[in-house]
Amino acid sequence: MKRLIIFMSLLYACSLNAQNKSILKSKDNIFRLRPINPALPIDTLIHESNNGVFKITPSGLLTFPSGISYQLKIEKNLIVEQASIYQTKGFTYVFHDETNLMEGGFWLVKIDNSNMQQIYKEYIVSVSSGPIIKDNYTYITFSTHAKKIDLETGKNVWYHQDVRNGNVDIKIDLDTIIFDNSVVKFISRKSHSILQNDTIVIDDKIGKIIKTSF
Repeated sequence: MKRLIIFMSLLYACSLNAQNKSILKSKDNIFRLRPINPALPIDTLIHESNNGVFKITPSGLLTFPSGISYQLKIEKNLIVEQASIYQTKGFTYVFHDETNLMEGGFWLVKIDNSNMQQIYKEYIVSVSSGPIIKDNYTYITFSTHAKKIDLETGKNVWYHQDVRNGNVDIKIDLDTIIFDNSVVKFISRKSHSILQNDTIVIDDKIGKIIKTSF
């Protein structure tokens, strides 16, 4: 059985002190493979939310709890193996891969809830943690990558392809984000060091790397 998991971007925040500092992480393993018996296409992913059941098939057919369906525009001979979904009153944002099980990429799709029309589809490389949503922006990490995307347009506000600043021998996998006033801290708990976590501090507004700790 293929490893097919879809993550729902439902966020929780834990206040650390009175200085506007919070840790945000996405809850994992909310969408799962369908049970064996229900009459759904094989490898359909389901999520039982408070509003009902979401479904998504490997071909990219997304079905909402209301029964309305939307067909993601997937490239020929590729399938959806992983995805995340985030909803507001007016829009649905789908972060999904397109893969042939050997290689592929990740995309962000914005859908208008009123008419089920695609507003944009933007390539976002990949996602290993998140996406984290804050103030109509999404923060994404993948291996050495860290980026902030404007959900209004789907465009990068800032993007670092390699936060190691030339330290190519360092193995990191960013998986936690701390918002601390005007900066964002990307942290890797899977650190090469048992004494400290790998941390990258970025100015949230301009995207400048302020500090790295490996």
